[in-house]
Amino acid sequence: MSHAKDGKDSFPARLIYAVSMFSFQKPWLVFALGMLLCTTALLYSYKKLEFKTHRDDMISNRKWCQQNWKHYLAEFGQDDDMVVVALGGNEQNKIDALEQLATKLSEHQESFDRIFFKVDLQNLKNRSLLFLEPKEIGTIVGHLANMAPLLEFPFAWNLFTTKSITCEAHARIKQIEARGTVTEADTAFLAQFRSIIRAATNYLGSGDTYESPWVGLLPKSQHNTSMLSKPNYLVSEDKSVAILLARPITQEKSDFVSSMPAVKLMREILNDISALHPEVQLGLTGLPVLEADEMTASQRDSATASWVAFLSVLFLYIIVYRSWRYPVLTISTLLVGTILALGWLTLTIGHLNLLSATFAVMLIGLGDYGVLWVSAFDEYRKKGVPAAEALKNTALSVGPGILTAACTTSLAFFAAMLADFQAVSEMGWIAGSGILFCALSCFTTLPSLLGITESYKKVTQKSELTNWPVEILTFPITPNSWTTKLFSKPKTMVVAGVILTCLFLIPALKVSYDHNLLHLQSASLDSVKWEKVLLDKMPTATWHAVTFTATREEALEWKKKFEALPEVSQVAEIASMLPKDQTINKGQLKEIQHRLRLLPTRGSKPGHATPDIAGLTKELQLLAGKTSEANSLLDLREVNKDLLGFLNGLSNASKNSNKELKNFEESVTGDLIENLHQLREVSTPEFIEVADIPTPIRTRYLSENNQWLLRVFAKKNLWEYSNLKDFVSSIQKVDARATGKPFTTLEGLKGMKAGFQWAGIYALIAIIVVLSWDFRKTILVTLALLPLVMGLCITMGAVWLLGYQLNPANMIAFPILVGVGIDNAVHVIHDFLGRDRSKQYALKSSTFKGIFVAGLTTVLGFGSLTISSHLGLSSLGLLLALGVSACMICSILWLPSLLQLAPIKVKSNKNLIARTINKAA
Repeated sequence: MSHAKDGKDSFPARLIYAVSMFSFQKPWLVFALGMLLCTTALLYSYKKLEFKTHRDDMISNRKWCQQNWKHYLAEFGQDDDMVVVALGGNEQNKIDALEQLATKLSEHQESFDRIFFKVDLQNLKNRSLLFLEPKEIGTIVGHLANMAPLLEFPFAWNLFTTKSITCEAHARIKQIEARGTVTEADTAFLAQFRSIIRAATNYLGSGDTYESPWVGLLPKSQHNTSMLSKPNYLVSEDKSVAILLARPITQEKSDFVSSMPAVKLMREILNDISALHPEVQLGLTGLPVLEADEMTASQRDSATASWVAFLSVLFLYIIVYRSWRYPVLTISTLLVGTILALGWLTLTIGHLNLLSATFAVMLIGLGDYGVLWVSAFDEYRKKGVPAAEALKNTALSVGPGILTAACTTSLAFFAAMLADFQAVSEMGWIAGSGILFCALSCFTTLPSLLGITESYKKVTQKSELTNWPVEILTFPITPNSWTTKLFSKPKTMVVAGVILTCLFLIPALKVSYDHNLLHLQSASLDSVKWEKVLLDKMPTATWHAVTFTATREEALEWKKKFEALPEVSQVAEIASMLPKDQTINKGQLKEIQHRLRLLPTRGSKPGHATPDIAGLTKELQLLAGKTSEANSLLDLREVNKDLLGFLNGLSNASKNSNKELKNFEESVTGDLIENLHQLREVSTPEFIEVADIPTPIRTRYLSENNQWLLRVFAKKNLWEYSNLKDFVSSIQKVDARATGKPFTTLEGLKGMKAGFQWAGIYALIAIIVVLSWDFRKTILVTLALLPLVMGLCITMGAVWLLGYQLNPANMIAFPILVGVGIDNAVHVIHDFLGRDRSKQYALKSSTFKGIFVAGLTTVLGFGSLTISSHLGLSSLGLLLALGVSACMICSILWLPSLLQLAPIKVKSNKNLIARTINKAA
């Protein structure tokens, strides 16, 4: 790297000269060695290079969230579920489609496991009463004890009439008055009596409409066990969407995305099922599908962008050079550097991730140092300088600037390795190394190619001067060009640049940051469309936190704590599927079974005698009179009201009222027998064991080591950063061991943003150190930084004016822009230092041309990303294209004007090149 005083008389300059001259003089040796290295790098990368498609791979394993996540994976295995969404038709249509899909998926156990779309606990129905509290079961036992005369004597069923139960009610009220206390059994009996009386009144009034009065026979808790009566499917509240979860079995030998084979197979199966159920739309989404689609689209878009960039740059070179020779040599040099970088990253890191997958586009945009080299070489050749002499002058004039630019840009990337985010650190190493390989290729491959082509020209004995009359497009630095006119008014240019920067600074301060990763993906992706449907109908269906404990009791305790959080919608686990106090309850269930052992046959209706309406009326009147009396123990006003209503119904009944009442009594008796049979069915005195829980549920919530899993679902959409942050914070306060996608995603978002910010800061510090060592003057370092500052202000202002936001994908632009922004300024200042200070400074035409063409190739390289369907890559391409353009314009138009005004004194050294050649020799 050259010093401010003698840019060409330095060790780096002499080293570049020696290396490039050796390559020029031994072209076939250097070329063959380069091809051998490239072939080796390609073959090695083909066999060894891997692609890390999970966002988790972007986070360091040292992070606490990653350690918790790895601990969870070691216990329960991979947790990413594909989500099949069923939309349209009625609820049964969707259930039928998912049932058929589940059957089909079970035939592909090599690709899917843990298929889950319903909770079917019907095998536990015969022990439903075990889920009640012992006190509740005791109440049932008490009811049956009161019914002992009926249950122990089968003939008593024929005597179970409205009159008999009215007499029983009258007698019970007298017993209460005699005891002076009211028991729970008394209260339950009177409530049941009222239900029977109201049902009888309604039956007589309607003619033959029977309503069961036995709904209150069992405690309400029993009716909350409806999950045991039929399968419960995963459907939205409005029943418009049903989902099925399936875990893809990853293929380690897959060419690219490990879950892609399973994703492809699932889509093929969905097409077949959709044909059988045209009324239902079936779609596929979920994190593994979104990641697979994103990585596939990113790879496709990156490859397309690389080819577009390559061909665009080649086309640009052909326009500029007006021949095939220099474009081919420059592109070949860039390709050699890129291939060597590919082999190096395979050797040192071994994989690419979502960020580093775009490294080829970066190098096409940043590593095109051959443009400056051939521009200078051509200028000397056009002046009639022999080829060897022209290469010497090129190496000594532009070589130090290229080396300084490469070192500053690579250090900008290497500084990113200090960021506390693995993906950013890896990207820094890959891109920084790639820049150095491109510079090395410029100093070796390009001179060897020039040597080969120069030798070919000698063999054909064509004049160099007549062979290149229009080979290079003339750039507009001539006495009458518009750039000369601009440089003639340096004060105006400087003031105009400052004003323009200030104008763009105002909107630049308004640029916002969007953390939402779903916004980065192409809206045209099928998985993204279905994810949005899922977010609309079932926003908490897939995102959840996980934690696990060693005992069932701890799991239930954690569940209570999580459910108390306002950010939590529900907690899924299987610990509550095992009733507590089973030993106590089992004893009471045995008693229930014993008391119901003599039940009449199910479906039978014991015959009743024709009711004595007169006798019944008399008993009802007596009881009505009793209930109308003041009673300090019981409030019998409602009972009295029901009795009077029944009496009124009897008086208004038709002549067939005795027959209607008989039918009612027989229905009530048969109904009671059915209810007691149902009670006997759900009171089997056997324990519910873990093995009784269906396998699809048990394997999701209980590990082989008997660890109990809890899945904690959020109330709000966790794609939104504020919701995600609040949810994770609340869960952590309850359990610091909790993990899951929300935790790793939040850490990734925070780490990515902070990583790129610190990468930019570290890069700037490293560049300042390098520039200080290179230029040895504070004012020169400051001048080199100004175009970067101006370019960034203009770029951010343009981003806001165009309606874009910063996001996790385009934040990578900042360390890149720091390197590129400095790169151009370094070349300008080296051009300035090499000029004769006795004359007014004007940017050399070859330097202008080199920076301009290199800048255009960088814009084309990064701008090619704007065609990407991935909105993150597209916005990255736009941001880099704007930033590179702004920094380049500030460097080649504004900085030369400022240099004319800057009070910098440098000694003129006319014979530096000759002295350096002698030293190198």
